[in-house]
Parts: sequence; C-alpha cells; structure tokens
Amino acid sequence: MEKGKSEVGEGGAGVSGGGMRVEKASAEAEEAEEAKGTEEAEARERSGSGSGGGRESEECSEEEGVSFGEILRALRRSRVRTEILMYLYKIYPKASYPAEISRNTGIDPTNVLGGLRGMGSRFDEANSLLKLGLVEKIERGNATYYRISERGKAFIESLKLL
Repeated sequence: MEKGKSEVGEGGAGVSGGGMRVEKASAEAEEAEEAKGTEEAEARERSGSGSGGGRESEECSEEEGVSFGEILRALRRSRVRTEILMYLYKIYPKASYPAEISRNTGIDPTNVLGGLRGMGSRFDEANSLLKLGLVEKIERGNATYYRISERGKAFIESLKLL
C-alpha cells in the first residue's frame, strides 16, 4: 500500500482518479449473463447434478444462515442490490460510502441505503446486502463505508464459473 493512502483511498474516496462509471449497457449485459447462469445453477440444484461447486457454496452459505439460492433470489429481485454489489466488487479491496456508490452507479442515494441495509417495505432488511453477508460495514470516526465481504467476493466469482 502506498504511503499516505488508506484502503478507502485518498480523501475517503473509494475510487482513485476521475472515478468509475458503471455503464447501464454493461450492467444489463452482466444481469442477463448472471440470470442465465442463475437459471442453470438452480436447475442443477433441483436435479441434484452438476460438478458439486454450487453445492459447496450452498453448504458454506447455509452454515452462516443464508443459502446460495436465497442470495440468488434476493439479487434477482433487485437491480439496485445487484448493481451495488457489482460496483463494490469492481473497486475491491477499497471501500466506498453511500453517496459515492450513488454517484458511480446512477442509483438514488436513498435506494443505495435501502439495498445496503434495508429500508421500509421496499427494501426488506432480511434481503439487504449486509444481512446476506455480502457486504461489510466499516465505521471510521463519523463516516460509514461499505466494502464487499470475502463471502460476497467468493459468491460473485462462483457465478462466473457457472
């Protein structure tokens, strides 16, 4: 790590330089690809076949209280949660604060908070990225940052293998 920089980045920013924009077309392409992989994985889970890679992920997640399938369903139901998770994956190992996530994804700041920690009836807390264990909360002084967890990183990488 460079001298004078924290893992959050210069000045608390989670993105160095001019910032990163998540392009809508690329996000839609990723969602379509993930949806295809998700459907194939769920079909393998129902039939009990497959390489076992998905089974290992499901077993690991169930030990922590949330199954692989539950995580997939939560992400498929919410474009906001999926885009936040993908943005945090792209900037890993850096953390980011909600306003910066909003600016770089084009998602309203209130919806970013809802996807991260749940808010009202629109974003139920049980399916929030924090409760699913995909994102971790880092508090430094008065600031709160969010970073993809090791579990979240492993989850995304497991989807790429499907």
